[in-house]
Amino acid sequence: ALAKAKLLDERSKRVRPGLDDKCLTAWNAMMIKALADVSQVLDYPEYYERAKVAAEFILNNLVTPDGGLYRNYKNSKATIPGFLDDYAFMIEALIALYEVDFNEEWLAEAQSLTNYVLANFKDEENDMFFYTSSNGEELIARKHEVMDNVIPASNSVMAQNLQKLGLFYDDETYSDKASAMLKSVLPRIKAYGSAYSNWCIQLLNEVYGVHEIAIVGNDIQEAKDELNNYFIPNKIVLGGAKSELPLLQNKKSQETKIYVCVNKTCQLPVSNVAEALKFIN
Repeated sequence: ALAKAKLLDERSKRVRPGLDDKCLTAWNAMMIKALADVSQVLDYPEYYERAKVAAEFILNNLVTPDGGLYRNYKNSKATIPGFLDDYAFMIEALIALYEVDFNEEWLAEAQSLTNYVLANFKDEENDMFFYTSSNGEELIARKHEVMDNVIPASNSVMAQNLQKLGLFYDDETYSDKASAMLKSVLPRIKAYGSAYSNWCIQLLNEVYGVHEIAIVGNDIQEAKDELNNYFIPNKIVLGGAKSELPLLQNKKSQETKIYVCVNKTCQLPVSNVAEALKFIN
């Protein structure tokens, strides 16, 4: 113990190594989505609450005056204009939060950030988005991040976001952009599929369609919890008694009703998850 104390005393005289304790928007957004998803799978609301706190922190502290995102937060200060992955993962996280609590403010924030991306990251000569914003630092060349790696490419995540928001808001501008991005990368998927794994998810959604599951009624939580017991990768889930979303219009009911729709065509409503799964399987 005496030797350790002497060593500690000598070590304390040295210059301490730097501490990388910055908070990155993109990495936090990935964690927010993970917590939101797992909160439903494991029925563990504490994960959702933590995701909600983190998302609110980003929206309150890392939004630029013109409605964009900062990338970095350290020492109570937000710096560096956000890159495409910051937007892509944050939009994805906001959509995930909506599918937990059906609070449409999350979708509104996701839509706002998506419109910002469309305005500031677009390439007039390419279907992909630039990695850097047009109003950021001027560079010799602006690149596109397309190939998926350990972390999915920002463009592949953005394409999935556009597809989902196109369904939520019945906005073909989003859907057409997502399809154009996938079409652009399709030849590379055929040549080197393992480098485009997240794009392949988008391809499967295009081929097999995305199930739009709308749950309405005064007490929908039980049905939603039961639905969470089933792995349905190609789906979006909507719900709530009062909603402005197109798919939920004219679908009000006091009793719990579940609608399963694909490509703007809905099956007759059913009253339980077991019946709804027949339309999916």
